[in-house]
Amino acid sequence: MSLLDKNYFMVRENYRDISLLFSGGIDSTATAIILAERHNSVHLLTYVNGYGHYYLRRSILRYEELSAKFPHSFRHIIIDIRSIFEEITIKHLIEDYKKYKSGFIWCLGCKISMHIRTIIYNFMNGIVEVADGSSRDTEEMIEQMPLTISLIRNLYREYHISFKTPLYEVNRREKERIIQKYKISTGIKVWNRNIGIQPRCIPGELYYLPYVLFGKQLLHREESIREFFKEKESLIKKVIEEVSKIYTKSISPKNNEC
Repeated sequence: MSLLDKNYFMVRENYRDISLLFSGGIDSTATAIILAERHNSVHLLTYVNGYGHYYLRRSILRYEELSAKFPHSFRHIIIDIRSIFEEITIKHLIEDYKKYKSGFIWCLGCKISMHIRTIIYNFMNGIVEVADGSSRDTEEMIEQMPLTISLIRNLYREYHISFKTPLYEVNRREKERIIQKYKISTGIKVWNRNIGIQPRCIPGELYYLPYVLFGKQLLHREESIREFFKEKESLIKKVIEEVSKIYTKSISPKNNEC
Protein backbone atom coordinates (compact mmCIF):
# COMPACT_ATOMS: atom_id res chain seq x y z
CA MET A 1 0.00 0.00 0.00
CA SER A 2 1.35 3.43 -0.92
CA LEU A 3 2.05 5.97 1.81
CA LEU A 4 -0.13 8.37 -0.18
CA ASP A 5 -3.14 6.17 0.62
CA LYS A 6 -5.02 7.68 3.56
CA ASN A 7 -6.20 4.19 4.56
CA TYR A 8 -2.59 3.36 5.50
CA PHE A 9 -3.22 4.97 8.89
CA MET A 10 -6.54 3.31 9.72
CA VAL A 11 -5.11 0.53 11.91
CA ARG A 12 -2.16 2.42 13.39
CA GLU A 13 -3.46 5.88 14.24
CA ASN A 14 -2.04 7.37 17.42
CA TYR A 15 -3.66 10.75 17.90
CA ARG A 16 -2.05 11.55 21.25
CA ASP A 17 1.55 11.22 20.04
CA ILE A 18 3.44 13.82 18.00
CA SER A 19 6.92 13.86 16.48
CA LEU A 20 9.25 16.84 16.71
CA LEU A 21 12.36 17.64 14.68
CA PHE A 22 14.72 18.20 17.58
CA SER A 23 18.21 19.65 17.88
CA GLY A 24 18.07 20.75 21.52
CA GLY A 25 18.41 24.44 20.67
CA ILE A 26 16.18 27.14 22.09
CA ASP A 27 13.45 26.80 19.46
CA SER A 28 13.05 23.02 19.50
CA THR A 29 13.46 22.78 23.29
CA ALA A 30 10.73 25.35 23.95
CA THR A 31 8.53 23.60 21.40
CA ALA A 32 9.17 20.24 23.10
CA ILE A 33 8.01 21.69 26.43
CA ILE A 34 4.81 23.10 24.93
CA LEU A 35 4.06 19.80 23.18
CA ALA A 36 4.71 17.79 26.37
CA GLU A 37 1.99 19.82 28.05
CA ARG A 38 -0.49 18.83 25.33
CA HIS A 39 0.41 15.29 24.21
CA ASN A 40 0.88 11.87 25.79
CA SER A 41 4.22 11.30 24.10
CA VAL A 42 6.58 13.50 22.09
CA HIS A 43 9.00 11.69 19.76
CA LEU A 44 12.15 13.80 19.54
CA LEU A 45 13.82 13.14 16.19
CA THR A 46 17.45 14.22 15.83
CA TYR A 47 18.96 13.80 12.38
CA VAL A 48 22.53 13.40 11.18
CA ASN A 49 23.29 13.70 7.47
CA GLY A 50 26.88 12.45 7.58
CA TYR A 51 28.33 15.65 6.16
CA GLY A 52 29.54 17.98 8.88
CA HIS A 53 27.20 17.31 11.80
CA TYR A 54 29.05 17.31 15.14
CA TYR A 55 28.35 17.29 18.89
CA LEU A 56 25.25 15.11 18.63
CA ARG A 57 25.64 14.27 22.30
CA ARG A 58 24.27 17.72 23.08
CA SER A 59 20.87 16.57 21.82
CA ILE A 60 21.07 13.53 24.09
CA LEU A 61 21.89 15.68 27.11
CA ARG A 62 19.00 17.97 26.21
CA TYR A 63 16.63 15.01 26.02
CA GLU A 64 17.82 13.88 29.45
CA GLU A 65 17.15 17.35 30.87
CA LEU A 66 13.64 17.36 29.44
CA SER A 67 12.91 13.82 30.62
CA ALA A 68 13.90 14.75 34.15
CA LYS A 69 11.26 17.50 34.12
CA PHE A 70 8.63 15.54 32.18
CA PRO A 71 9.00 11.85 33.07
CA HIS A 72 7.63 9.45 30.44
CA SER A 73 6.73 12.29 28.04
CA PHE A 74 9.60 11.95 25.58
CA ARG A 75 11.29 9.43 23.34
CA HIS A 76 14.55 10.44 21.66
CA ILE A 77 15.74 8.85 18.43
CA ILE A 78 18.88 9.78 16.50
CA ILE A 79 18.37 8.92 12.84
CA ASP A 80 20.97 8.68 10.09
CA ILE A 81 19.69 10.33 6.90
CA ARG A 82 22.94 10.17 4.94
CA SER A 83 21.52 8.04 2.11
CA ILE A 84 18.45 10.27 1.76
CA PHE A 85 20.55 13.45 1.84
CA GLU A 86 22.80 12.02 -0.84
CA GLU A 87 19.82 11.26 -3.08
CA ILE A 88 18.24 14.68 -2.60
CA THR A 89 21.32 16.91 -2.43
CA ILE A 90 24.78 15.41 -2.90
CA LYS A 91 24.15 13.66 -6.22
CA HIS A 92 22.77 16.89 -7.71
CA LEU A 93 25.04 19.36 -5.96
CA ILE A 94 27.05 20.57 -8.96
CA GLU A 95 24.13 20.95 -11.34
CA ASP A 96 21.97 22.59 -8.65
CA TYR A 97 24.73 25.05 -7.76
CA LYS A 98 25.25 25.96 -11.41
CA LYS A 99 21.56 26.72 -11.68
CA TYR A 100 20.87 28.51 -8.37
CA LYS A 101 24.38 29.85 -7.65
CA SER A 102 23.72 29.72 -3.93
CA GLY A 103 24.60 27.56 -0.96
CA PHE A 104 20.94 27.45 0.03
CA ILE A 105 20.67 24.18 -1.90
CA TRP A 106 22.67 22.47 0.88
CA CYS A 107 20.59 23.75 3.79
CA LEU A 108 17.24 23.33 2.07
CA GLY A 109 18.20 19.92 0.72
CA CYS A 110 19.17 18.82 4.24
CA LYS A 111 15.91 20.08 5.72
CA ILE A 112 13.87 18.35 3.01
CA SER A 113 15.76 15.12 3.77
CA MET A 114 14.82 15.45 7.45
CA HIS A 115 11.16 15.91 6.58
CA ILE A 116 11.23 12.94 4.20
CA ARG A 117 12.51 10.74 7.01
CA THR A 118 9.96 12.21 9.43
CA ILE A 119 7.11 11.28 7.09
CA ILE A 120 8.40 7.71 7.06
CA TYR A 121 8.89 7.66 10.84
CA ASN A 122 5.36 8.90 11.43
CA PHE A 123 3.86 6.27 9.16
CA MET A 124 5.84 3.50 10.79
CA ASN A 125 4.65 4.63 14.22
CA GLY A 126 1.08 5.66 13.42
CA ILE A 127 1.63 9.34 14.23
CA VAL A 128 -0.52 11.87 12.38
CA GLU A 129 1.10 15.09 13.66
CA VAL A 130 4.59 16.55 13.43
CA ALA A 131 6.09 19.82 14.61
CA ASP A 132 9.33 21.73 14.42
CA GLY A 133 10.77 24.80 16.10
CA SER A 134 10.67 27.12 13.09
CA SER A 135 10.64 30.75 14.16
CA ARG A 136 10.05 34.13 12.57
CA ASP A 137 13.03 35.30 14.66
CA THR A 138 15.28 33.34 12.30
CA GLU A 139 13.41 33.63 9.02
CA GLU A 140 16.66 34.78 7.42
CA MET A 141 17.32 31.04 7.25
CA ILE A 142 15.80 29.67 4.08
CA GLU A 143 14.31 26.65 5.80
CA GLN A 144 12.36 28.91 8.18
CA MET A 145 10.94 31.34 5.65
CA PRO A 146 7.11 31.42 5.53
CA LEU A 147 7.13 30.17 1.92
CA THR A 148 9.36 27.21 2.76
CA ILE A 149 7.18 26.27 5.71
CA SER A 150 4.10 26.46 3.50
CA LEU A 151 5.68 24.13 0.93
CA ILE A 152 6.75 21.68 3.65
CA ARG A 153 3.25 21.76 5.12
CA ASN A 154 1.82 20.91 1.70
CA LEU A 155 4.20 17.96 1.44
CA TYR A 156 3.01 16.54 4.75
CA ARG A 157 -0.61 17.14 3.77
CA GLU A 158 -0.14 14.87 0.75
CA TYR A 159 0.71 12.10 3.21
CA HIS A 160 -2.21 12.96 5.54
CA ILE A 161 0.07 14.32 8.27
CA SER A 162 -0.50 17.66 10.00
CA PHE A 163 2.64 19.84 10.21
CA LYS A 164 2.73 22.41 13.01
CA THR A 165 5.04 25.27 13.95
CA PRO A 166 3.47 26.18 17.32
CA LEU A 167 6.00 28.84 18.37
CA TYR A 168 6.66 30.51 15.03
CA GLU A 169 5.35 33.89 16.20
CA VAL A 170 6.84 33.65 19.72
CA ASN A 171 10.00 35.70 20.18
CA ARG A 172 13.28 34.28 21.46
CA ARG A 173 13.10 35.93 24.87
CA GLU A 174 9.71 34.35 25.53
CA LYS A 175 11.04 30.95 24.46
CA GLU A 176 13.91 31.37 26.90
CA ARG A 177 11.36 32.05 29.63
CA ILE A 178 9.47 28.87 28.76
CA ILE A 179 12.71 26.89 29.14
CA GLN A 180 13.92 28.69 32.26
CA LYS A 181 10.57 28.08 33.94
CA TYR A 182 11.65 24.45 34.24
CA LYS A 183 15.22 25.36 35.23
CA ILE A 184 16.65 24.02 31.98
CA SER A 185 19.80 25.65 30.58
CA THR A 186 19.52 28.15 27.75
CA GLY A 187 23.22 27.90 26.90
CA ILE A 188 25.75 30.70 26.55
CA LYS A 189 24.35 33.92 25.15
CA VAL A 190 26.43 35.39 22.31
CA TRP A 191 24.72 38.31 20.56
CA ASN A 192 21.27 36.94 19.80
CA ARG A 193 22.42 33.30 19.74
CA ASN A 194 22.42 30.63 22.44
CA ILE A 195 25.40 28.36 21.93
CA GLY A 196 26.61 25.07 23.40
CA ILE A 197 23.24 23.33 23.64
CA GLN A 198 22.72 21.77 20.21
CA PRO A 199 24.75 19.94 17.55
CA ARG A 200 26.76 21.93 15.03
CA CYS A 201 26.40 21.85 11.27
CA ILE A 202 29.65 23.16 9.81
CA PRO A 203 28.43 23.73 6.22
CA GLY A 204 25.32 25.53 7.51
CA GLU A 205 27.34 27.70 9.88
CA LEU A 206 29.71 28.69 7.09
CA TYR A 207 26.80 29.55 4.79
CA TYR A 208 25.12 31.81 7.36
CA LEU A 209 28.37 33.25 8.77
CA PRO A 210 28.16 36.57 6.83
CA TYR A 211 24.73 37.18 8.34
CA VAL A 212 25.77 36.22 11.88
CA LEU A 213 28.94 38.35 11.86
CA PHE A 214 27.97 41.31 9.69
CA GLY A 215 24.19 41.19 9.36
CA LYS A 216 24.58 40.65 5.62
CA GLN A 217 21.23 39.39 4.37
CA LEU A 218 21.45 36.31 2.18
CA LEU A 219 19.46 36.42 -1.03
CA HIS A 220 16.72 33.78 -1.04
CA ARG A 221 14.37 34.46 -3.94
CA GLU A 222 10.90 32.98 -3.52
CA GLU A 223 10.79 31.92 -7.16
CA SER A 224 14.02 29.95 -6.65
CA ILE A 225 12.59 28.20 -3.60
CA ARG A 226 9.41 27.26 -5.47
CA GLU A 227 11.41 26.00 -8.43
CA PHE A 228 13.77 23.99 -6.21
CA PHE A 229 10.83 22.27 -4.51
CA LYS A 230 9.10 21.67 -7.84
CA GLU A 231 12.21 20.10 -9.33
CA LYS A 232 12.64 17.82 -6.31
CA GLU A 233 8.97 16.82 -6.06
CA SER A 234 9.09 13.57 -8.01
CA LEU A 235 12.42 12.60 -6.41
CA ILE A 236 11.02 13.29 -2.92
CA LYS A 237 8.06 10.98 -3.54
CA LYS A 238 10.29 8.32 -5.06
CA VAL A 239 12.66 8.38 -2.07
CA ILE A 240 9.76 8.24 0.42
CA GLU A 241 8.29 5.20 -1.30
CA GLU A 242 11.62 3.39 -1.66
CA VAL A 243 12.89 4.04 1.86
CA SER A 244 9.52 3.26 3.43
CA LYS A 245 9.55 -0.18 1.76
CA ILE A 246 12.92 -0.92 3.35
CA TYR A 247 11.68 -0.01 6.83
CA THR A 248 8.33 -1.74 6.38
CA LYS A 249 10.19 -4.98 5.67
CA SER A 250 12.36 -4.49 8.75
CA ILE A 251 9.44 -4.01 11.18
CA SER A 252 8.72 -6.79 13.64
CA PRO A 253 6.11 -6.96 16.43
CA LYS A 254 8.88 -6.31 18.95
CA ASN A 255 10.34 -3.34 17.11
CA ASN A 256 8.11 -0.95 15.22
CA GLU A 257 10.07 2.21 16.02
CA CYS A 258 11.84 3.23 12.83
